[in-house]
Amino acid sequence: MLTAHLPSFATRGWPILGLLAGLSACATATPEPLSPLAQLQTLTAAPRCTADSQCRTLPVGARACGGPSRYLVWSTRVNREAELQALAAQVTAQEKAALAASGRMSICQVLPDPGAHCDLGLGQCVAGGAVATRQGSPSQ
Repeated sequence: MLTAHLPSFATRGWPILGLLAGLSACATATPEPLSPLAQLQTLTAAPRCTADSQCRTLPVGARACGGPSRYLVWSTRVNREAELQALAAQVTAQEKAALAASGRMSICQVLPDPGAHCDLGLGQCVAGGAVATRQGSPSQ
């Protein structure tokens, strides 16, 4: 009989509570952890700034002929550089492994660092600008 697996209140005439207790176990499943790329995208989604010196770009991923597959804009006001670099290294290693396994080729086009600056109207770091921003260095 099923009553052996139900809490005692369910066997004493309160079957609805027993049903709810059984359903609550399903609701407590832990969500899948975010991938390193999803973590990076979440962490850099709102790069707030008040000055260009707070804006940076981070090379992420790998292209078949070398170099990053993308650059993410981030802010020293919001993010910790070491945390972002560690996640970027994980993404880059994953993409390099996937490229090696697939044997994919590319046209070997270099993706230039777009640089970053603070759009004071938005209060947010944005890609582009007159001066390119290297990894970990502020815009001039």
